[in-house]
Amino acid sequence: MISSRALVAAAALLLSTSAIACSSADANDAEQGEQAVSKAAAVTDAALQAELTKLSAGLTFQSEADFPYEVVTSSAPLAAGQRVGGKVVREAFQKLPSQEAGGKTLADMPDWEYRPIASFEADDPEDPEIDPELAKAFAAFDKVRASLLKNLTNVKVIRFGKKELVTSGAQKGKPSRFVSGVQGQVQIFIVGRSKSSGKIIGIRTLAIET
Repeated sequence: MISSRALVAAAALLLSTSAIACSSADANDAEQGEQAVSKAAAVTDAALQAELTKLSAGLTFQSEADFPYEVVTSSAPLAAGQRVGGKVVREAFQKLPSQEAGGKTLADMPDWEYRPIASFEADDPEDPEIDPELAKAFAAFDKVRASLLKNLTNVKVIRFGKKELVTSGAQKGKPSRFVSGVQGQVQIFIVGRSKSSGKIIGIRTLAIET
């Protein structure tokens, strides 16, 4: 005969097992729900491209020659775990024609450097005498930046060009040498990874810095 104590223990074990199963099911449902919400919240690439085109219309990057911004999208998505960086972006867009007639492509630009997205084309709060037109342009670019950061992950500002070995004044009888930042024709990409497709999406422009 099964004792009452054994019956109580068996019932407790059954309740415990049921609770664990329910908890696991609830966790799975919650995870699937979060993934569905995340996927639903991600805008399509086409919608993001249209938004970036609209927000960047009329904006230019000022250098020795002012060039507009252009929306770019890679032909293939990044591999799982692959991050946006100079090498990856250069490979994805190396055949894209320059915005300057006869200009260099990324295939001709062996070097790159990064800039902070937060300060790129941003107003300097410590400059009370900033040109009103420049301040207006910075304010307009803030909307572009916000769209990029909202809809992409791993957003980077990458400047492509060629670095040079520079010789300056002598120190202790020897000339001082250092490697410059990229210069000449500089392609600037502000890009990230699409939340919906995994492709590299963003904008680019061209600077002339001699």
